[in-house]
Amino acid sequence: MVPLDSEILILGAGLQGTGVALELARRGIDVTLVERDPRPVNRASLRNEGKIHLGLIYANETTRETAFLQLRGALTFHRTVARWIDPTITWLARSTPFHYLVACDSVLAPERLVEHYAAVEERCAQECGNDPRLDYLGERPSRLVRRLSVDEIAVRFDPTRFAAGFASTERAVDCDLLAAALRRCVEDAPRIRFLPSHAARAVFAEGDGFRVEGEGPDGPWRARARQLVNATWERRVAFDQQLGIPAPSGLLHRLKYRVIARLPRELRTPPR
Repeated sequence: MVPLDSEILILGAGLQGTGVALELARRGIDVTLVERDPRPVNRASLRNEGKIHLGLIYANETTRETAFLQLRGALTFHRTVARWIDPTITWLARSTPFHYLVACDSVLAPERLVEHYAAVEERCAQECGNDPRLDYLGERPSRLVRRLSVDEIAVRFDPTRFAAGFASTERAVDCDLLAAALRRCVEDAPRIRFLPSHAARAVFAEGDGFRVEGEGPDGPWRARARQLVNATWERRVAFDQQLGIPAPSGLLHRLKYRVIARLPRELRTPPR
């Protein structure tokens, strides 16, 4: 069994694991980054819509804790990622803004959504007012949401099917560009030892640290580390449980994949 000991071992080289590794390396700390894929940022962090949520979803959560957490993350995302990436690398390509349509049989009435959006917008103004460094993908929007008129909805959709519509400032980033930029950063970081195609199978608490075992290109491997970061996705809950860390009550752990299709031009207009 090949030993791969390290002071700090990070399992999973998605956006979270790669970000942790790059931030530690930026601060002069050596890390080992383990990934079951041949390259970093190649699974869930790549194969998603790329939307940087401002907290407009989860409107049925009365505490708004999740929405405000998303908002704070969105307002720090650009500044945080820009710390790791060479400024000459193009990585921030933004989509057109997202629109939200409210079906006539929606769980929440439009008035509830308006109330939620107003609360998020107020929190955004407070956050930005308290910290001039915050921005949303390089901009500081004056508005987050605008209600669409019936005529605006009717331009592309059947207005009889929707109780309301909202134009937002939410955008998505190009996941392919972002992934390519982060991979280059990992490759160029001398303090990051990247172990591709190394699947972790089990984790154990051992002495004053941890032991991880798995399979790699050269067969079984074992690593001991003083500190362990579980940044996996599919195995996150399982590894936590192996270490005696119970899953939070009511946890919803989803695994999603994107499907990308190139449509003929005549099919690119949304259906009515």
